[in-house]
Amino acid sequence: MGVKTAVITGCNRGLGEGIAKALMDENWEVIGVNRTPGTRFKNNAAYMYKEIICDVSDSEQVNKRLDNVDKCDLLVLNAGIRKFNSVENLNLKDWEDSVNTNLNGVFYVANKLVKKVKKSKGDIIVIGSHSEKYTFENGSAYCSTKGALK
Repeated sequence: MGVKTAVITGCNRGLGEGIAKALMDENWEVIGVNRTPGTRFKNNAAYMYKEIICDVSDSEQVNKRLDNVDKCDLLVLNAGIRKFNSVENLNLKDWEDSVNTNLNGVFYVANKLVKKVKKSKGDIIVIGSHSEKYTFENGSAYCSTKGALK
């Protein structure tokens, strides 16, 4: 059957890093798609890890940099940013960055890799949040984008 391959966005820290480690502990190959380089898995002979530096909010980067992904048994769409402020104080750039990363980035990566996931009869997991239902003060950008994913 061979080694299974997972592509995980935003796995250089936090939840994504934990998912990557858990999969590699089960002998999965992980391709991390990160905006900034991670250090935890690099040069660790115990893990099959490859990193692609890519800002998922940029459709051109996604299309170009994910071209070399040959196989995807599991796609975990985890990358996200949190910009907190009240609506009247949230600047336009923070709003647009939130939408472009948390919502558009999910579409760009899924759109690029969905055929490979289907070919392997694999799965896609979108990491969401309960924040669309349980909103909080200063969370307009984050809660809105997570609600749109749902």
